[in-house]
Amino acid sequence: MTPLGSTARPEGGRGGRGWFSFRLCLGLIAGWAFLGAAACGVTFIISTIPAAVGFGRTIPLPLDIIEGVLALGMLTFCTAGPVALLVSGWAYLRHSAHAGARWVTAWTAAASTSVAIEALLWIRLMHMLGTRYANLPHPSWHALDFAVCYLIVGALMASVLIGAP
Repeated sequence: MTPLGSTARPEGGRGGRGWFSFRLCLGLIAGWAFLGAAACGVTFIISTIPAAVGFGRTIPLPLDIIEGVLALGMLTFCTAGPVALLVSGWAYLRHSAHAGARWVTAWTAAASTSVAIEALLWIRLMHMLGTRYANLPHPSWHALDFAVCYLIVGALMASVLIGAP
């Protein structure tokens, strides 16, 4: 087994440029999934803070800063990330010596799901911004749903890449 962080060729046969592409794809998947889940998780936590209808929430400053930083990273990286993942994973699997068409199809389906999550997130965000005091007195269950979706789709994409021969 090759130690984590090593650039040596693993026993599985993924070597050279392919090993770099594999690790790059896994890193992009982890970054996309954890950043999206963290931002949505913090948004859900903030939505559970009690609020008087019409007056807004009193959010502690550190939590507000964390949410702002995560949201900025999420909206930039997570929006472009799925397209980069779709292309890089597809290229890796197409150039892999043993990956067949079924693995490329599975990757395309999994990565397309990540694009769909981002599209739904933007639709939900635009709807929320267009509504005054949207869902203010209630927890934002949509944020929790998105956090779970990020983790599930990230695990699915990682399993397709790891499972491909």
